[in-house]
Amino acid sequence: GVVTISGSNFGANAKGFIGSYEQQTVSSTSSEVKIKLTKMDDNEKFSFVVRTDSVNLPSLNVAKPLTQALLGVSPQTGSSGGEKITLSTVGLGLKTTSGLDVSYGTGASAVSICQSIKLVDSSTVTCVTKNDLAITKTALKLTFTHYSSVTGKSIVVTLQCATATNCEYETTAAATPTVTSISKASNKLTVNFNNFSLDSSYTVKLYYGKAVASSDSISAGSTTGTFTKMFTPGVAPVRVSFEKNNRLTFSSKYDETVALSATIASSISCSWAGGCNIELNQDGLTTGAETGDVSVEVCGKASTFRLSDSTANKLVAWAPSYVNTHSLETYFVEQPTKIYGTVTSVPVDEGLKAFDGVTNVMYKSASDNN
Repeated sequence: GVVTISGSNFGANAKGFIGSYEQQTVSSTSSEVKIKLTKMDDNEKFSFVVRTDSVNLPSLNVAKPLTQALLGVSPQTGSSGGEKITLSTVGLGLKTTSGLDVSYGTGASAVSICQSIKLVDSSTVTCVTKNDLAITKTALKLTFTHYSSVTGKSIVVTLQCATATNCEYETTAAATPTVTSISKASNKLTVNFNNFSLDSSYTVKLYYGKAVASSDSISAGSTTGTFTKMFTPGVAPVRVSFEKNNRLTFSSKYDETVALSATIASSISCSWAGGCNIELNQDGLTTGAETGDVSVEVCGKASTFRLSDSTANKLVAWAPSYVNTHSLETYFVEQPTKIYGTVTSVPVDEGLKAFDGVTNVMYKSASDNN
């Protein structure tokens, strides 16, 4: 991925460009320029231009596609709670690369390791490994879909390091911060941990289930954060992340349980058409609704949330609309339906019962065909 241009009278401060993307200058003298190709939309078709303080060198049109390659992984040891790793690559087109995945193993035994993955530029892919995933030392590989601007076809590409040890990765107990205990006071969560040297230079976040809070305070072995809408009922994994200089490390998880004790604010009178408010009182229900950990059903149908009317200790849900229960269970009517036809009754003056066959309301008909 490094281009070397030799000549004379180049001038100083050489910079290389592919389109509007500035590349990485490795070295620059008046007679030789070395530039690493780090960012391009397409690795098969591009022009490369070098400019200095005094001249613009002739553009170079690439006649041969830049070969895609995986060079290495860093760090090579991380936390089983989750770790951000960086894969060094060559020649990944920003507009021709999609569906990235980092894994180890083959076939049915292959294991994908990323909870999130990002193509940073043509020479860098970052992967945040899945929480609570232990990995024995193994060589990782990068898989993606490449669209060829030459053939117009897409193919799946798998890259492995030419030197396997450069792509080896493992999780270890020594690299995993461990949560030892937690405490809650109102909406504040304090997490105590060991096996990590924390100082004020780190950006720290606390996780309670899917809810996230930035750290308010830190000490050598603990950190505290504020969850403004309290803590979701149920069993929730608690963990901490530590970030510094593009290194992101997650702690092990600590399962915390909050009992469900929600009460309904008052008796509810509602139409079959739904639309009335249901107020459920318990700290943290709104947090769970926002993160997808809490759902509310009324007679087997999901209700929608009115989060704008909800608070830290009150969740407001909107009752769904219904056809009647008998129709649901007997006729499997699950949405409003227009029924066309002629209703008849025998004898004429008695009418017939409602369509569900159970209501006591009688419908009188004035003729045989009414």
